[in-house]
Amino acid sequence: MTANGPGYALGMEPAGCRAPTEENTRFPAAKARDNVQCVWVKIPVRANLTELLDLALLGARVLTLTAEVRDLQLRFGALEGRFAAMESRFSAMEIRLGAIERRLDVQEERMSAMLAVIVRIAERLDRTTEPPSG
Repeated sequence: MTANGPGYALGMEPAGCRAPTEENTRFPAAKARDNVQCVWVKIPVRANLTELLDLALLGARVLTLTAEVRDLQLRFGALEGRFAAMESRFSAMEIRLGAIERRLDVQEERMSAMLAVIVRIAERLDRTTEPPSG
């Protein structure tokens, strides 16, 4: 079955596709209402073969670009997975470094307390001994 109407490209209609009417080609709301699933290309009646070939080349280029975009999506998906794995590893390292930092803080407090005890002992020893007279 071919598209009816002057100036429309001839070809096979997709299953369930209506022929273009004045209403469903001019008004997007009518297209949506009629559930038209076709894309109708208005070609002048005097179209020659080169214009049709140009459309074929354009369609092939669009398909090529679509395939390239899908390829890029797959590659970026893989990269995203790798970055997520690296992020989880860095989070684990951050947790470990936080634990080490807490241990060092406790050790520092113990050392400060020990130095305070040593200073007190040294002060007491210094008071009890008489300086040598010379």
